[in-house]
Amino acid sequence: MVYPRDLNDVWRTYVFEKTGSSLIAINSDCVISHDAVLTFVISMNGTSSTLVSKIWGCLLGSAIGNAMGSIVENWPYERIEKTYGKIEMPLHLERIRTEDDHRIAMLYTEAYLKYQRSITPEDLAEIWKEKFTNSDQFFWCMRNSLELLRRGISPRQTGMYNINTGSAIMAIAPIGIYNMFEPDKAYAEALDLAYMYQPEPDAQCAAAMAAGFAEAFSPDATVDSIVATIHDHALDKDMVYWDDRKVNNLKTAVDIGIDIADKHGADWWSARKDVCDRLGQWHAIEPIEVLSITVSLFKMTGGNYTEGVIAGTNTGRDSDTISNLIGGLCCAMHGLEAIPADWREGVLEVNPALHDKFGQVSREFAAILVKKFEMYKKYWSYADKLTRLV
Repeated sequence: MVYPRDLNDVWRTYVFEKTGSSLIAINSDCVISHDAVLTFVISMNGTSSTLVSKIWGCLLGSAIGNAMGSIVENWPYERIEKTYGKIEMPLHLERIRTEDDHRIAMLYTEAYLKYQRSITPEDLAEIWKEKFTNSDQFFWCMRNSLELLRRGISPRQTGMYNINTGSAIMAIAPIGIYNMFEPDKAYAEALDLAYMYQPEPDAQCAAAMAAGFAEAFSPDATVDSIVATIHDHALDKDMVYWDDRKVNNLKTAVDIGIDIADKHGADWWSARKDVCDRLGQWHAIEPIEVLSITVSLFKMTGGNYTEGVIAGTNTGRDSDTISNLIGGLCCAMHGLEAIPADWREGVLEVNPALHDKFGQVSREFAAILVKKFEMYKKYWSYADKLTRLV
């Protein structure tokens, strides 16, 4: 059993008991009332629960970033600046209906809600076969894996020889949500699941990002701790490609992204050329590029949601995924309130059903996590007893 880091702090921060109209934090050495906690989490209609707010913010903030960056996806930053000047708000929020990043992420979420535990590639495959609709709207790498799954090929093989497209890293946030506070576990689970439809290095990039999301939910998470977690989990291996790439190592790419951030500080606008020149690959969908640019811009924008998704959008390249990931990390730290109110209201206007769905699945996800950590607390007491015997 792997125990969450700072479990007592986690409980003091996230677990509440509803008593009349007030919310009282349950101290870690008190007896936990499961029914009271579970009733509180599920019945939340607003966002006063920190846990629900963080999950909801992560999912919705990612989707808004995804939609915001999608209008300039694969554009160089020079073309964006010439066409729009500086994009400072979502221009076409209705694109939240169709963007593939959050739609694949929701399939992961559906799997966690169905099985209410860590999921396997076999679990995820069943969800894909059952709920993957309008597949013609998705990139052909995902259609290829879906076709193989429907033919009965093992989900542990369907992504092995697929082409790298960044389709795993773009949707990996739910694995970090379920494995919050446990970056190592998030990495391992994400690697297992990503291989269902993507090979290396996308699977490894996705796993490193999942570790970052797991860290971002920690009550004491900082931008530096999240960046360090992603860096620590970035694979230090030179990848073999069909061409000679200037950067073919995940950890090296993240190092470069951090170096750019340290060099430019908060001035991401001036850093765009450096970012694209040093981290750009043969195509914007290359996952090592997506991982390293996301880390660089996230660090430069200091965990600020609005500034982060603006930076991700205006830097171009795979701007929809980069803005999605930055937005999700920021909201995992700060909650739903990090998203500008008028942007959230915009989602309610263009797609109220999706906005409400994010809220509902966030409450259900929170309930699953409360039960999970209650189980951990039981095993924590066993660990204490074991230490007295050895």
